[in-house]
Amino acid sequence: MAEIVILQGAQSDLIRITIRHGDRFEASLDRVFRQLMLFPQSAPRYSAAPITHRVLVPKSHLAAFYSVSGDRVLVIAVLDLRQDPERIKDRLSNR
Repeated sequence: MAEIVILQGAQSDLIRITIRHGDRFEASLDRVFRQLMLFPQSAPRYSAAPITHRVLVPKSHLAAFYSVSGDRVLVIAVLDLRQDPERIKDRLSNR
């Protein structure tokens, strides 16, 4: 089973999401993280950042972006997909 490591940028994203939406997406995010613990390679690679995977958070407009390093899943960002894809690409490249 893989270990989930939420990097600092993703922690900031989660705080911002919680401030904006409360805990509305918490259960969905928990399910996504449990899935990644069991099947870290299950999400497709994100074409704008080839070493990064993107998994959609059900019943939301969010996606978690992560990479796999050995038995660790490194969560790089949790972002709102309702923005310019170039902005998402830029945010991922700065992390």
